[in-house]
Amino acid sequence: MTKEALIQALSNEISKDEGTLVEWSKNYLRTHTKRYFHDLKLLEQYYRKGQILEVGSSPYHLTYLLQQIGYPVTGLDILPER
Repeated sequence: MTKEALIQALSNEISKDEGTLVEWSKNYLRTHTKRYFHDLKLLEQYYRKGQILEVGSSPYHLTYLLQQIGYPVTGLDILPER
């Protein structure tokens, strides 16, 4: 799956939610898509093996993308209910 298709799949998942943060999450995704692409490129270059811990991961977009690609990732945030 292409990175663009992954972002679209994430956007579709966000749209399924009925929570109060849906619009915030959609806007965050639009604002940070370029950074997510850059982060994924860095992982492709430097990741070798082992578990990934994403600290400060809310709204969990990058966690989702990494999981969809197959990386062993856990997202951690001080306010996980966000």
